[in-house]
Order: sequence, then C-alpha cells, then structure tokens
Amino acid sequence: MPVAGPVLKCILNNFDCILEALQEYANSAPADSAAKAQRFDDVIGHGNFLLSLQCAAAVLELFENLNCAVQSSSKSAASMISAMNCDCWRIE
Repeated sequence: MPVAGPVLKCILNNFDCILEALQEYANSAPADSAAKAQRFDDVIGHGNFLLSLQCAAAVLELFENLNCAVQSSSKSAASMISAMNCDCWRIE
C-alpha cells in the first residue's frame, strides 16, 4: 500500500498548523529545545522547502500510480505499457 504520497499530502494540507505548533513549542520549551525548534522552523518555513514538498508529492503520486498499474493482476499488458508511456513521464 503506497504511503509516501498520502503522508506528504497530509503534511501539505496541514503545513500552516505544523508551523504554528512548532513556533508555539519554540516559544514555550526550555532554551536548548526552543533553539532547535526555532532552527527547524526557519528551515521548513522557507518557501523552497514547501515547493520541494509539493514537487515530491506530485512525483510520488505518479510513481505510485505507475507501480499500481504494473503490479496489478487485473490490468492488461497494454494498460501497463500505456501507464509507462504516459505523457506525464516525458520531460520537455
């Protein structure tokens, strides 16, 4: 059962809440833990991190769909080949 794609989607859907909770923890935790939480918040709060998660979720969804098509016993060989030849796999 594919897990990575849905997990990333869950993180993306709750990203603002995650950042808010992390900031709240950083404000109330002991100094050492607060500093670590703040550094982590600085890293994941950056736009590049969010964009990377969005790209990873899209790519994993494509791979999970391809994996399901190739491993399915009910799919025909033609549908498996079609999934592998999908236009979304071509980089232009």
